[in-house]
Amino acid sequence: MAVYPAPERLRRTVVRLATQLQSPRRRGHIELALPVTLGELAQLVGVSREHLGRLLAELERNGSLRRRRGVLVLALARWPECDGKTAAVGP
Repeated sequence: MAVYPAPERLRRTVVRLATQLQSPRRRGHIELALPVTLGELAQLVGVSREHLGRLLAELERNGSLRRRRGVLVLALARWPECDGKTAAVGP
């Protein structure tokens, strides 16, 4: 995956985790409970913890996600690659 730029590697990693964990989908959002620390996520993506923080901040700024303690809330409209691949839960 190192041939992809860091933002794309992060997207691919998040999609893979959301799919593998069958993250619940609610009201246009996917709630990805991270099974790893942000430091470990940074290692999976191949960036420093600081760089990961900047990447996540950019995704927050553009409305792609929100961060809560241990959870990434993905705006489904901005993550079409997750649509239909995660568990639908509730209204």
